[in-house]
Amino acid sequence: MKKGLNWKAVIVALLSVVVVLGGGVYAVMQNQDIKQEKSDGSVEAAEKAVSALYYDDHKTFLKENIAKTEIEAVRSQVEGLNRYSGARKELNNQLDQVEARFKAQEGVNNLFERIKDKPALNGATVQKYVLINKNLKEDDLNQFKEDQQKHWPSDGDEFYQALNGLVDQADQQGQRFKAFEEDIQKLKDNASLTYDQLDQAIDDMKEKIEKEENPYLKAELLERLGKAHKEVVDIIRNRKLQAANEAKATPEEKKKIEAEAKKEEARVDEENKNLQTETQRLRQAADQANAQHEQQVRQNRPAKPVEQAKAEKPDNTQSQSQSQSQVQESSSKAQSSSQPASQSSQASQASQADKPQEASQGNQASSENSQGSAPSTSQPTTPPENPSPQPSVESKPAPTGDVQPTTPSESKVVESTQPPAAENGAASGQ
Repeated sequence: MKKGLNWKAVIVALLSVVVVLGGGVYAVMQNQDIKQEKSDGSVEAAEKAVSALYYDDHKTFLKENIAKTEIEAVRSQVEGLNRYSGARKELNNQLDQVEARFKAQEGVNNLFERIKDKPALNGATVQKYVLINKNLKEDDLNQFKEDQQKHWPSDGDEFYQALNGLVDQADQQGQRFKAFEEDIQKLKDNASLTYDQLDQAIDDMKEKIEKEENPYLKAELLERLGKAHKEVVDIIRNRKLQAANEAKATPEEKKKIEAEAKKEEARVDEENKNLQTETQRLRQAADQANAQHEQQVRQNRPAKPVEQAKAEKPDNTQSQSQSQSQVQESSSKAQSSSQPASQSSQASQASQADKPQEASQGNQASSENSQGSAPSTSQPTTPPENPSPQPSVESKPAPTGDVQPTTPSESKVVESTQPPAAENGAASGQ
């Protein structure tokens, strides 16, 4: 007996065929989309736009003065690759890396003062000397360091290594200013502090500040030291006046306290003027050192040229020249095709012109035969000095450019084939 048809197997086979065919059709369509987008240059333009967000071809540091709007614009360009999902996915992943670096760079730059409108990190240049942001709080810095450990790669490249170095500087400067403020606060809280003791403490702190290598940091500490010196002088004067009032001191004793305080304030003001001159010199030296350092970095590691960073567009000049060459080629073909027709016309005209000449020559021959049979008393006929040349068809080279080929007019051909006047006269005389 024949077994029944296994419909389940048939359905499974048909579904398999449909899936295979559908996958093949999809692959073909996807391949066509890939070829189309590659041919029109949209993928290449998007790739170059992403690459242009980096400082150079190493793709570690971001371009100088990069803005968030630039990244968003490139993201929109990549999202426009609707048909080529593979390239869009890859480029979006690259943009994710760019955004992560941009966020990290912005966070680090916000830790520092923007001196001369220059961030701590710009392009591949890390400023040689930086100064922590005056408004940065210790808690905010600690929170940033925690986020740094969570989100930054532990084995980062030179970009993240540079950021880590800047975060360390921010932490060190923060600790330095914290220790400085604590020392000043100790002086303010010392109820038995005298002017001489204050002067000695200020000199010790100044000597410690002079050991700092960073001119910006040194200038900031000296400036704060001068301000704190004057504040502590006021605290000492007020404390002495309060003690005098509690002791019911005489007006002369109080005046003496005031005079001593004013003398100390005048001396501090004079010292602060010198400190102000010194801090100005230090900041100028730091500015100059940063400028030289930035120039040296750019010489040793130049940025990507702007023309390479831009997305390339089709060359209009080249396309126009190609179009012109195609037009000239078409014109040459048309002219070469019309040349045989012109030559055929010339040959036809020449053959028509030969017929009257042959007839004229035949009449002349018969006349000569009749003269040979009977003696003639007339003078022999002399041939014309310039016999009419036979028209010939010469092959001429095909004209080039815009010059049109010229064909001889029919009237000239017929005119050249007429027998000379002398020959006609001789024939009629005979």
